[in-house]
Amino acid sequence: MTEKNTNFRQSAGRTVIYGAILLLLLMVYVFQETVTRSRNTINVADIGDSATQIQIDTPEGTLVLQGGPESWTVGDKAYPGDIQLVDELISTVGSLGDVDTISRRGGYSGFGLDEEQQRTLEITYGQDETLTLSFGNSAAAGNALYARINGSREVVLLPASLDRWITVDPSSFRDHLMLEVPESSVESLEISAPECDPVNLRQKISDKGDPGWEVLSGDEPVSSVTEEAVDRLFQELSMLEADAFIESEPETEIVASLKVKLSNKSEKTISIRHSEDEGAYILEVSGNPYLFTLSEWNVRRLLLGRDEYFR
Repeated sequence: MTEKNTNFRQSAGRTVIYGAILLLLLMVYVFQETVTRSRNTINVADIGDSATQIQIDTPEGTLVLQGGPESWTVGDKAYPGDIQLVDELISTVGSLGDVDTISRRGGYSGFGLDEEQQRTLEITYGQDETLTLSFGNSAAAGNALYARINGSREVVLLPASLDRWITVDPSSFRDHLMLEVPESSVESLEISAPECDPVNLRQKISDKGDPGWEVLSGDEPVSSVTEEAVDRLFQELSMLEADAFIESEPETEIVASLKVKLSNKSEKTISIRHSEDEGAYILEVSGNPYLFTLSEWNVRRLLLGRDEYFR
């Protein structure tokens, strides 16, 4: 056999092998496309930013959020809502797209989707259109929940991450930001407490011309208060957020008060009271009707870390 014939046969063999590989890849591709296209799915409407009402129903009760892109209220008492949080909920639902159907038959109780068990999220949007998601048990197959869409017969799988939104606790959607005072807007600040001399923070300019604060008790500097303690105080004032809300008027004593004078000539007062919960205090901010709790760690930062306020 000549060398030329040998090379020809080797080349032909390689061609057959390559052809077989290509044919196999083509078959796999066709199979995957067939399976993908034959999936049974339901499309979840993209509600965009046109939502005007969100109603959540569980066996424990009902919670209604009302508003629009710029503002939301929560519950019967129309608490101010957390706009970013509500927008995140709407965006999450609106981006679901096509979801897989796993059953087209009855027998919803096994999925936790009968009337007594299921929880629903109903969003009103557009021209009085509604999208209703009914949630059941966690799916055995993975990180998903059994659900139904707009009362359809089919059971679908929705991401388990949606479960965090299905709550009728108003505090889950309330705006927790109770005060926002940038350091640059503060003219002076006074901390007062029973049986303690008032402490004042006043603006000062250093020998190098840098702005700063002096901490005084009367006319005497309070040497025990560091610059770091002052920085921590203003960090708290820049974004004072509630840990939890208090519905009833407290009967506990005032621990201390902060009176903040602003450069626009307005004032904000923060009253701090003892709480029945260990490690927490009750706060009230002037001009804000809602009482809230804050951890002792945060309160200490507000009070310059001075132990005399906690004895």
